[in-house]
Amino acid sequence: MSQTNIPGSLRQRVTDYFLHRCAYCQTAERVIGAPLEMDHIVPESQGGLTTEENLGLACSPCNNHKADHTTALDLVTGEIVPLFNPRQQRWLDHFTWTKDSELMVGLTATGRATVVALLRPAKSGPDSAAYDMSLRRVAARSNDCRCRGACCPRHGELAMTAGVLDTYSE
Repeated sequence: MSQTNIPGSLRQRVTDYFLHRCAYCQTAERVIGAPLEMDHIVPESQGGLTTEENLGLACSPCNNHKADHTTALDLVTGEIVPLFNPRQQRWLDHFTWTKDSELMVGLTATGRATVVALLRPAKSGPDSAAYDMSLRRVAARSNDCRCRGACCPRHGELAMTAGVLDTYSE
């Protein structure tokens, strides 16, 4: 996470631009109950600047899982593709929600790769093996962030293939 001090006026413009919603999962700040975080779309570690054009608004889970990544694997094409850029792309062109608003579905290579990025453990190492169970517990415990919708809360598996939800059986 960035240690750069972001002036209050810039922070407010970014927050207003994204309508107090996470740019990645679209969860409203009022639903989360905590302030959303500033996200460097192109991370500072990769030369990204702290400018209005390079700042997004993200919930903590999306920001932590995106981390300093700008690309991810599209499981359908097998290609590494750029992640969704909320300043340059429209959310509805790349994602949708299931009718019950439980699962976030990638509609394009960029959308699918971004869903994969939001599923990856925030850090690698011995704790990452417990990630699936942790995600399911968070999903079952609260409705505070739609980031949990990037996987099936019952099975901890990706809930999309080629932009279409997989069918799960008990």
